[in-house]
Amino acid sequence: MLDGEVTKIVQIGNVMVAGGLLTQVADPMNGTPATRQNLFAFDATTGLVSQTFNPTVDGKVQQLLPDARRPTPDTGHVTDASGACSRTSTAARLRACTAP
Repeated sequence: MLDGEVTKIVQIGNVMVAGGLLTQVADPMNGTPATRQNLFAFDATTGLVSQTFNPTVDGKVQQLLPDARRPTPDTGHVTDASGACSRTSTAARLRACTAP
């Protein structure tokens, strides 16, 4: 992470998902900056930032809730508190879903 703060981190399989208030992250090896809006995922073993998980979250992420029914956060979408697939939610339930 290059700026801001991470308030929550959860592990889903070999993927770590971090949320907070931030705009940029970087891989630990090459340091190439990647723009992320308050939520990002990275490989638990290598630390490489996911290129496929890139949701836009308006506001600080204060809670992350993994969804055991769909345990891979790979599409860049999160669900809001109602369960609707959304790209904007400050409390993100992590599951793969298709954008509306």
